[in-house]
Amino acid sequence: MLVALTIVLAGCSVSPEKLYTEELDKIAADRISRVVTQQEPINGPIDLYEAMARALKYNLDYKVKLAEQALRSQELKNIRLDMLPKLVANAGYSSRDSDPGGSSRLIDAPFTESLRNSTSQEREHFTGDLTVSWNVLDFGLSYIRARQQSDEILIAMEQRRKVANRIIEDVRTAYWRAVSSQLLLAELGALETRVNDALENSAILEVNGNSSPMKALMYRRELMSIKLQIKALHRDFSVAKHQLAALMSIAPTQEFELVTTIENSRMPDIRNTGNNLIKVALRDRPELRELNYQMRINSRQTRAALLKLLPSLNFKAGYNFDTNKYLHDQNWASWGATVGWNLFNIARYPKEKEKAKSHQYLLDQRALAMSMAVMTQVHISLARYVLAQDELNANSEYLEIQNEILRLYSASRDTGRIGQQEWIREKMNTLVARAKHGLAYADLQNVYANIYASIGQDAFPLVVDGSESVEVLGAALREYWEDRQGMVNSDEDVQAQVKRDSGPIVLSGYLRTDFRGVQ
Repeated sequence: MLVALTIVLAGCSVSPEKLYTEELDKIAADRISRVVTQQEPINGPIDLYEAMARALKYNLDYKVKLAEQALRSQELKNIRLDMLPKLVANAGYSSRDSDPGGSSRLIDAPFTESLRNSTSQEREHFTGDLTVSWNVLDFGLSYIRARQQSDEILIAMEQRRKVANRIIEDVRTAYWRAVSSQLLLAELGALETRVNDALENSAILEVNGNSSPMKALMYRRELMSIKLQIKALHRDFSVAKHQLAALMSIAPTQEFELVTTIENSRMPDIRNTGNNLIKVALRDRPELRELNYQMRINSRQTRAALLKLLPSLNFKAGYNFDTNKYLHDQNWASWGATVGWNLFNIARYPKEKEKAKSHQYLLDQRALAMSMAVMTQVHISLARYVLAQDELNANSEYLEIQNEILRLYSASRDTGRIGQQEWIREKMNTLVARAKHGLAYADLQNVYANIYASIGQDAFPLVVDGSESVEVLGAALREYWEDRQGMVNSDEDVQAQVKRDSGPIVLSGYLRTDFRGVQ
């Protein structure tokens, strides 16, 4: 009683204990160090495929999905253990201050004792047993649960695929934006210096009376307009490398350079292949596959409810011992079987069945809604690709014209036929044209990757668990993306790709194989 009272009083004295600043600082410092440590060093300019490789290898969102998939696999192993028989070992000790015993009376003579007080048990004795039991109903339910958990693993795999596709899309966009920023920011800085010098000269001329106030103010207004455009471009482009660094899990303070040479800048022509692309999308999109697995899990839940209606058959066998010296046999084996049946489960089954049917209907409606959304996304991604190509072509033509204009203005400035103001304006127009061209190219790269994501084709078909080197992973990514150029150009190409996607692949023996799509 004293021990129990002490435990109760100790439990009542427990109060919330918050984390203090020192502890939170330690936690924050630990997480900061773990986010960016243990990464391969950056030995030179990063190209597109190395950026993809670093994102897949170090991106924390991708690691979260890998961890969830590993957790589901571990849960499946635990559920499989539930199908095994139970093996239970018990041991006990019993003691008392007097001998246990008593007498008995005759049934037909209530006041007559049949024997004197006696005992058949020692005051102190040890007991133990080792019993194995196996419940047939529990085995069946555990088997169904294991099948459901295996579908949960497949759902986690589809979620990992979805995250990988999104990461690759984001990397392609951020990379080309960062390339444009790397090419333009230096020139923007130099132009801003020229603008500031021109503003100072204009102010001096106005103060000295060498220029009329109205003309000076209009000149300064135009220069300030150019300066505001420079600031806007700085704002848009200065964050591009930080976004790319975040995708690659590189510390924001770490400096790195990008490869600015655009390889294979001409993107493949992609024509609308109609129903074939829709079929591929409805088969391979991670979201639809996830719903298919959820529907299968729900159908198995109905089987589990039906299985609960059956009687429970339990087999048991064991070995026992007791140190009680009064026993005839202190060691013995036992076995048996029991049958139990919870009759209330019969009344619960119709409700369980109706619930599962309603859930199945809900999942089916979600699948139909998702299918329509996927079909729309496929058509929109193809239309966006055509529009992005046209926009890039228009920007390329505009940039060529603007470059020629700047060349002529530069020649005129050198000969003194035009002033600094006109040249600065055209230089700014050229930088704006280059910026828009870079953004248009980045958008086209993003739309190109989005086409494959919209039809459910993996951005990279292998599971990246972090053990691969960046160099090897980047080379595999380059080979994969160059091999898939123009995959959706024709119906025959689509069918050939679908055939290739139905089995395991190996990219030049770089990595272990994995299925492109969960079959």
